[in-house]
Amino acid sequence: AQCIDVLPLILLSFFAMLRIHVMGGQTLGRGSFGKVQLVRHKDFGIFFALKTLDKMHMEDAGLMEYVYNEIRVLKILDHPFIIRMFGFIDSPTKIHFLFETAMGGEMKFQLERHRCLPNDVARFYAACVILALEYMHSKGVVYRDLKPENLMFDKDGYLKVVDFGLSKDIRSRTYTVCGTPEFLAPEILRQEGYGMAVDSWSLGILIYQLLVGFTPFSHLREPDDVFRLILRGQDTFLVFPKRKKSAAEAKEGQAVKSVSLHAEDLIRRLLHDDPSKRPSFDGIKKHRWFKGMNWEDLEQKKVRPPFVPRLDSESDMKYFEDFGEEQQEEI
Repeated sequence: AQCIDVLPLILLSFFAMLRIHVMGGQTLGRGSFGKVQLVRHKDFGIFFALKTLDKMHMEDAGLMEYVYNEIRVLKILDHPFIIRMFGFIDSPTKIHFLFETAMGGEMKFQLERHRCLPNDVARFYAACVILALEYMHSKGVVYRDLKPENLMFDKDGYLKVVDFGLSKDIRSRTYTVCGTPEFLAPEILRQEGYGMAVDSWSLGILIYQLLVGFTPFSHLREPDDVFRLILRGQDTFLVFPKRKKSAAEAKEGQAVKSVSLHAEDLIRRLLHDDPSKRPSFDGIKKHRWFKGMNWEDLEQKKVRPPFVPRLDSESDMKYFEDFGEEQQEEI
């Protein structure tokens, strides 16, 4: 019997007939320029995430360039740890994106719940991100927005990198100053042009946050203060706090750090002020912190995640903020 891929038929139905149903009040996320809602195909019963942006507000803010960048980038990306876009509708007033769902919620909420992650858990999620970034770079795409809010869990517990509004297809260098202040590489702030290595810097900050529970700049309120420390170099901001000693460790007089020496070494290498001296993805994957990691099995999702969402149904919203009942989106 011939195997028929039903997905193109589903997408044809979606975009030709708009046969979707917006689940009333079930908003997955909300931002300044739009929101993401859970939707279901009327004929096939399959759930998707519908991201809707207000074009007027985006145009007034001069941000439409980033929207079309996101579309161009997502069209060429296809990786197990990157959210999949099935298509989009560009109407006169709004842009609608249709994505796969990631019903395990954001990494941000897991960090808020647990404060920080055990070494092996952080290592697993960092490895997922590394594989996603390595793939993006192989396609000529720089991400520029790595942070826990942009990492989501699918139903099986694997990470998905989401929100490609700041990503860009580059061939050599780019000059735009953009990103989240605490994750910006120094070469972005110098405005002398930068390349793919800015993602390696953000990776270093992310790994630190996963292991410690906050970024090295969480005590600062003003972005300018954050930028000042970043430009001065890691010796001015990179501190690895000590955790509380166990009774046995205290008796033996051991100095205990919250981060392993191998993890600390990798973080310091990733946060090198000179982007040319940050490790390549091959170097990162061979680092001692990842000893024993089977990268091929992980990419094929053969390694069991440390956290698997306990979902009662495909529309279970327990890992998302309750936004209350909202008006259904008309497309």
